[in-house]
Amino acid sequence: MWGLRSSLPSQISHKPLHLEESAGNSSRSRQNRPKDQRSYSISRPISPALMNSSRLSRPNILPHLTPTMRGIPLAASRTMSSHTNGHSKELSQLAARIPKGTWDTHMHVVDPTAFPLSKDAQYKASPHTMQDATAFLHPLGIRKMVIVQPSIYGNNNSCTLDGLERLGPENGRAVIQFDPATTTSTQLQKWHALGARGVRLNFKSVGAQLNSEFLSKTLHAYADAIRHLDWVLELYIPLEDVPLLEPIVSELGNVRICIDHFGHPSPSSLSSAKTAFDVPGFTALTRLLQAGHTWVKVSGSYRLDMDPRHPVVESLCRETLRLRADRCVFATDWPHTRFDGLDVKPYLEAMLDWIEAEGTPLEKVLVHNAEELFNARW
Repeated sequence: MWGLRSSLPSQISHKPLHLEESAGNSSRSRQNRPKDQRSYSISRPISPALMNSSRLSRPNILPHLTPTMRGIPLAASRTMSSHTNGHSKELSQLAARIPKGTWDTHMHVVDPTAFPLSKDAQYKASPHTMQDATAFLHPLGIRKMVIVQPSIYGNNNSCTLDGLERLGPENGRAVIQFDPATTTSTQLQKWHALGARGVRLNFKSVGAQLNSEFLSKTLHAYADAIRHLDWVLELYIPLEDVPLLEPIVSELGNVRICIDHFGHPSPSSLSSAKTAFDVPGFTALTRLLQAGHTWVKVSGSYRLDMDPRHPVVESLCRETLRLRADRCVFATDWPHTRFDGLDVKPYLEAMLDWIEAEGTPLEKVLVHNAEELFNARW
């Protein structure tokens, strides 16, 4: 599923899949949840965590009647109401807050018909094409996207690169997967020319049991492969395993690390915490942020807890911003794999609120930081 797995099978074990799936769907009542020691009150009303939604059928599209972006109709195969439950007024209010030039730094494209999934895929995903992606993002005013290789495609980047080519270099970047033991520098250069700017190691989705020796060997191998291209080494790693990264990251020189989804702390660690600093691994993450070569994606908060205003998730976000707002990037995490039918609007709204509550201009996190991380200034 990722890089060195085939060459080092004895050093990694996998948790049962149901543990990963159930972790993303934990929901606890407010009255049973510990109070945050720091006040993070936001004046905006709390939106409901989930709305009932139904999958809409794919309407006919007349390409000659619709504007296009590199051949992708802006009118799309799946309407925005399938994601926002028809709340067009609220959607407009959200879109009005999103700065021009915003990058969605974490979204996936999945097309099982045109690009079959890996035989080792840990879950089955519905089709979510580039056409669907523009249908979701364009009403929010977002035109620029970083397509991240999903674990279900393994090291076959065909679907991701097809989406990247459709976007074009002005509007697209990609984070791919490959095996450094078998991938040539020439191949990496070709991907770079298309707009690839990073490689993703997905330890979380496959339930990897990590140790220092394996992690060091793996990260050094990838860092050596991408250093000359100035790519990002993107890690989907449990927050509790972040302490293992500290001695390794310092050895990687100027290679930049990006942690997905706040580090995805476990539901049990959130339930017993009052603030971010009570969550195992967060203090180590702050030290990595202070060192300067580590970034964090402010994204996928629903994967941590279904309450869009969970106090500890808010603490994670705001403490990270308070420490190094210049090392945070924003993402929608579309199409919200394993959370079909999710209304993501309240989660995005909360993240925008938290960014602004820390006195950070939205343009910094949503535009400028992303441009810097993915070498996307034009």
